[in-house]
Amino acid sequence: MISSLNKLMCIIIILCGYFLQTLKAQDKLIKTDYSIIEVKVTEITDVDVLYKKFSNPDGPVYSIKKTEVLAINYQNGEKEVFTQAPPKEEAKPTETVSKPAETQTIVVNDKDDCIVTTKGEIIMCKIDRIELTKIFYHLQRHGADPDFQIPLAQVTKYCYRKQWTVR
Repeated sequence: MISSLNKLMCIIIILCGYFLQTLKAQDKLIKTDYSIIEVKVTEITDVDVLYKKFSNPDGPVYSIKKTEVLAINYQNGEKEVFTQAPPKEEAKPTETVSKPAETQTIVVNDKDDCIVTTKGEIIMCKIDRIELTKIFYHLQRHGADPDFQIPLAQVTKYCYRKQWTVR
């Protein structure tokens, strides 16, 4: 009798934990000004991110330009990076990146690392580690630092601990 009661209590506790986790699950939309909105992303188009506010899931669908979105942390743990806000600190130029029909100077200070994507995007960040297929990094800012990863196939070069590596 006691054994079956213990099993029943364990099952109830596990189910309650599962339901509480699903109630807390939401996507976090990180804007280029580093503000975070708790949302449920409904669609991503070429230009916009469509979402519902997590606090009002039956409410209207909102839209924000992708250029205003830095990243989205999805409820399942996946992270998607869209763009990078400009660096906040002054620093000395250390590298030039050539793009078709234009030249761009990348400014890297002593505290930052840098990733240049195959699309020409520049991500000023702090690289945590580099594996065979991915770079793991976070954005340095006040408050919680969101963690991201990018496949090495999407990287043309990166600066890690003041050392540039070209792929």
